[in-house]
Amino acid sequence: MSTNKDQITIIGCGNMGGAIAKGIAAREEGATIRVFLYDRDQNKAAELSSETGYPNIDMPRIAQDSGLLVLAVKPGDFGDLAASISPNLNGQAVLSVMAGVSIKDIVSRLGKDLAVVRAMPNVGAFVQDSVTCLACNDKARNDGFLDKARHVFSGLGNVFEVNEGDMDLVTAVSGSGPAYLFYLAGSMIDSAVKNGMDASMANELVSGTLRGASEMLKRSGRSPGELIEMVASRGGTTEAALSVFEDRGFNKMVDEAIRKAKERSLEISREGEICS
Repeated sequence: MSTNKDQITIIGCGNMGGAIAKGIAAREEGATIRVFLYDRDQNKAAELSSETGYPNIDMPRIAQDSGLLVLAVKPGDFGDLAASISPNLNGQAVLSVMAGVSIKDIVSRLGKDLAVVRAMPNVGAFVQDSVTCLACNDKARNDGFLDKARHVFSGLGNVFEVNEGDMDLVTAVSGSGPAYLFYLAGSMIDSAVKNGMDASMANELVSGTLRGASEMLKRSGRSPGELIEMVASRGGTTEAALSVFEDRGFNKMVDEAIRKAKERSLEISREGEICS
């Protein structure tokens, strides 16, 4: 049975699978890319189908026609899914957004000489402003599926290619990175409220401040240090605040946090651990 390279089945209609489907739909490419949806939770599949207009299909049809299978399931669910779809694979490529599951693990579990692309997007995908890193095996590159994966994620934000060996660091920096900013934002909001500010106003000020600062970092072409100098005048309020960060070893804490996240990603990869 032949497969259609321009036909995609998204397996898993939760957070990231939903974001991918909505990103494709937002570009109005239904005429050139046919997208199908599957989730073992039929309510999730039906809800996403209603939002995007893409049909949901049942398990027997998953691997029949589509040239690209997007695996957007929890890593802990991959074993059962692989057992279900591997007998029907016929030249399809796999695009995985499962953290900590290597290309080698995917090929081993699906038992095929597959073209495989690993993707590490982040939660910015939900507002079509993700940073996504892609890694692939030779077959995916030679057969054009890396370009297909890049096209899929281009509707969700910026896309970069990396070596698979760098994916653990990518996970620690950009995959987990939004949580670091949310943590900082939460601390700033809590402090503002503690010091007498209305919670709604605190949220608006902090979210707007981080958004503007992020855009400036992206557009200005200046280093973070240079941008700090623009804000922090000698003997002023910003300098007073930054001195606390320096005294408490803020840079060291961030470095340790990223290192810990990278180590955990490496552990999952090395152990071939399938966890949620």
